[in-house]
Amino acid sequence: MKLTSFFILFSIVINSLITQSFSSVIVTTNYGDVIGRSGIINGKQVSFFLGLPYAIPPLGKYRFQAPQPIPQSSGRIRRYDARLYKPSCIQPTPIPWTNPTTAQANIHEDCLYLNVFTPSLNKTDKLPVFVWIDGTSSTEGSGSRWMATTLASQANVVVVTFNYRLGVFGFLTTAELKSHGRQIPANIALLDQQVALRWVQDNIDHFGGNPRAVTVGGDGLGATAAQLHTLIPSSYNYIHNLILQSGNVRMVHTIESNIHKARSIFRLFVAEVGCLGQNHTVTQQVNCLQRLSTRKLFQGQKVLTQQYWRFFKYVVDGVLIRDHPRILLDQGNFKKVNLIVGYNLNDSAKLIQQLPHQNQGIHRDIFLLLIDTLFDEFNHAIRRAIIHEYTNWQNVSSPIFNLRQADKLITDSLYAAPTEYIANIYSRDSSTSTFVYLYSYRGSNPDPYYPSQLGVSNTMEIPYVFGYPVAKPNYYATAYTMTDRQVSLEVMSLWGNFIHHGCFSIYPKSPNAEMGNHLIWPRYKKSTKQYYCVNSPSRIITLHNANGNNFWNGYLEKQIDYEHSRASVPSQVPIKTDDMDQNNQGQLSFYSIIIIALSCIAVITTVGLLIFARKIRRRTTTVIFN
Repeated sequence: MKLTSFFILFSIVINSLITQSFSSVIVTTNYGDVIGRSGIINGKQVSFFLGLPYAIPPLGKYRFQAPQPIPQSSGRIRRYDARLYKPSCIQPTPIPWTNPTTAQANIHEDCLYLNVFTPSLNKTDKLPVFVWIDGTSSTEGSGSRWMATTLASQANVVVVTFNYRLGVFGFLTTAELKSHGRQIPANIALLDQQVALRWVQDNIDHFGGNPRAVTVGGDGLGATAAQLHTLIPSSYNYIHNLILQSGNVRMVHTIESNIHKARSIFRLFVAEVGCLGQNHTVTQQVNCLQRLSTRKLFQGQKVLTQQYWRFFKYVVDGVLIRDHPRILLDQGNFKKVNLIVGYNLNDSAKLIQQLPHQNQGIHRDIFLLLIDTLFDEFNHAIRRAIIHEYTNWQNVSSPIFNLRQADKLITDSLYAAPTEYIANIYSRDSSTSTFVYLYSYRGSNPDPYYPSQLGVSNTMEIPYVFGYPVAKPNYYATAYTMTDRQVSLEVMSLWGNFIHHGCFSIYPKSPNAEMGNHLIWPRYKKSTKQYYCVNSPSRIITLHNANGNNFWNGYLEKQIDYEHSRASVPSQVPIKTDDMDQNNQGQLSFYSIIIIALSCIAVITTVGLLIFARKIRRRTTTVIFN
């Protein structure tokens, strides 16, 4: 009790240091002078620079267009105030884990900004860089969500976070080719990310960072985006190591391989906001969209994402994403990098919580509907195989056993099997190192962001990666214990040493003596399948979830291969490029009925959660509109 009381008092003191003890610091860059803040976190020096522009504001003629990098200073030094966050990109609010009373929680179309956190401004002894891609979903995410001062100072790395366009502003595309390219290019969100990564290459040395030692990471769809950049040749030079937390390109419903479906989404959206017209060309429709207010566009997005599922995804356009990631990975057409990949023990819990009456279990018909909805792109025979594998045949009609099987189904298909699949692919290359983790630690104190019944749920590891149990912003409500603090120090030590070395062949002695030593994390091999299980204490586990992973990555993978090889048309039938016919609209409406049957979902989620809950939640949104 005394130790806990001391730690709470310690945390209060640290929080006051975070908000009160920073002084101004100036750095000269290619764009002029920038003013940031510098101070002490847990006895370590750290400076931060917030709201640095990396692209021209995507307003007016730049809306729905590829990002334009900020031009460098032309001899005239200008001074830029980088002491406060700039608005996040357009999305539902409030933005979780942010301070609702500051610009950190604001949203605006003028949002292409990044933040730099650095323990040293020494340009001689440059530090490795960790670029974090936030991505709750394709419609939510913010570079302002996580304060990286503690991670930067404790792990002795430069941390960069950034915003990129979301929802209709970042994922809409005309899928219409013309002589100079697409009229609304596909994957604007990825293009934003790419420009931010290029900014890091051009400027991070001014902040004490090494542009040739950049680790890119993220959680959920942010992790998917991070990995996509290892499949995009024009991004190869921007990434040297990779950290994937509860997300990767193998997760279902994150990539659209049918460009015609993306085109249909465009026409559905322009019809919703009144830009379709009887005889309008695509160019006229795009011009109409560029004239509409932010409010009108966002309202149209809200209507459609409540009605239709899987509305915004990254698109295989043949330009940026050359082919489906599964094909590129199997063929070895990706940049070989050192990799950390893993997931949380109960990543599926937030999705399961949204199933109707789940506290009493779920009925058999809901269990079957869940499978038909999640895996509608598979044929009937494959869905029957999934049903057979995940049915408890001794208790077929038991709601409790159906709930348990649904939980295992979602964990296996969305997290466990994709994690092991990616690890198997990347570990083939002997010149790089692959490491796999299972995050299974949950603190003992009540956590307002993570209810206890959810276990070690999705995104729970993120505050530990960013060091919040060691020193957190004063608006963050969780009261951490000394054990939480030690786990966070361990995670920061692991992540930090990977960012520094790319492997653990040299025993990863912590850059911070307080972090101490920990288990040696063995390289992942397909033959041994060793995971680092983060807990208190941590341990090395072998062949975790072997049956479920073998079903998805072995048996079912072969069935899908066979189905694709014998098909004479794409597995997703192209939708016509004119107005959607009534049958297709009826099919989408069927999906909307499934989604509406599920209750409201918490914001902290990954792609699996979004499959069910986004369509029915209703939240008040505060927007800085044009």
